[in-house]
Amino acid sequence: MKKNSRQLFFIDEDEQEKIKKLKILIAGVGLGSIVAECLVRLGCENITVVDGDDIELTNLNRQGYRHAQEGINKALCLKKNLDEIYKDLNIKAHNFFLDETNLDDIIKDKDIVINTIDFDNGAFNLCNKICKKYNVIEIFPMNLGFGSSVIISDQNSESYSKYFKTDDLKDIILKFVISQRKDSDKFFTYFSKYN
Repeated sequence: MKKNSRQLFFIDEDEQEKIKKLKILIAGVGLGSIVAECLVRLGCENITVVDGDDIELTNLNRQGYRHAQEGINKALCLKKNLDEIYKDLNIKAHNFFLDETNLDDIIKDKDIVINTIDFDNGAFNLCNKICKKYNVIEIFPMNLGFGSSVIISDQNSESYSKYFKTDDLKDIILKFVISQRKDSDKFFTYFSKYN
């Protein structure tokens, strides 16, 4: 039986082959660790993971790591975890933080970047700019506590700083969370009214 045979009901073989060939970068593998596991189980085989941080107890409630892995670098540990799911995976793990000295080189040959860099890191906004430079799709997933959200950005999308009218990362995130919270309040009002 083929590895992804159960997915063929939803994803045909041609699409599965395209997914297999995608070159994906996961920039920051805290929340990105959960995304990485989903991608591998979907059939993605060419993944690069980058993070200079080590696993801590406070990560375990929302990231794909376990107690026994505390103190280990996130990227190196994630590579080991993903290799255990799929042995033929082409995964590269880098134990360093992303910044202006390395983001350009690591993004330029990718098809998709999952940006889960910490908001207070200048590399978060820089990642978006470099993705636009190389016409790489950037996906920015967030766990907002009361729900989740995803921003998908391509070369034609406005930059975060232009869209939110600020370069202050904390202000960008605050504005985004507030806008999402307003929408979730509308949903909960609607839901309670009709159910």
